[in-house]
Amino acid sequence: MLQSITNSSTIVVSGLPMGFAFSIGDYIEVRKSTLVRSLHRVRQATVASSAGIATLSIRYPIDVQNFALPCTVHLEKPSCIMQIDAGSWSASKAMNARTPSFSATEVFPYA
Repeated sequence: MLQSITNSSTIVVSGLPMGFAFSIGDYIEVRKSTLVRSLHRVRQATVASSAGIATLSIRYPIDVQNFALPCTVHLEKPSCIMQIDAGSWSASKAMNARTPSFSATEVFPYA
């Protein structure tokens, strides 16, 4: 569970097993709702305390205006919602090379 947001690049996660280890580059998902989620990477190795709390330095700052408590943190199969950038799609029509290419941006579909 997301216990607190210290700033846009530091969060505190609780409910972890004692000694749970985060490695540099691990992905975490902060989820406000099914369609409102944000994907981040751990920037510094961290180990959860005996109380199951870890302070994480994250890459890709969290949007503190739209992500307020309560939120959950997902460690298994973290994800985000992406939208293909306009005009970025390209693909070969050749039968032996059908690899598409595109760029995408994380979106937050608030309804």
